[in-house]
Amino acid sequence: MENSTEGVITHTLDSFLNSTLIIAGEVALRIHHNLMAGSRIWRYSQVFSHQQSLAQCRQWLDRFLPNAERISVSSNAEAARLAAGDPESAAIAGEVAAELYGLHILESNMRMSRITRPVF
Repeated sequence: MENSTEGVITHTLDSFLNSTLIIAGEVALRIHHNLMAGSRIWRYSQVFSHQQSLAQCRQWLDRFLPNAERISVSSNAEAARLAAGDPESAAIAGEVAAELYGLHILESNMRMSRITRPVF
């Protein structure tokens, strides 16, 4: 498994060593990360997300939330759940997580190439 931003996903590749499964094809998926929070204060002290998503959004976070602590959690769904319980926290996750936990999507499809400033 590989993604174009952060390279090979080694945990997945390592799993093939202990499995009889073989790779039989390829699927290309576009992943869209969204910054979401329960409030729209835009002064978040921390951002929760899976470590892979944090790495993929690193440049965006460096530019727009440079002082926010980045906290790696087990999944983006867990990140959204945690952000929903803390008004000073945000999460990086998918649209479904925002709907499930009642969060506002503050920036959709976080990519440095298209962003001039965040949406407030």
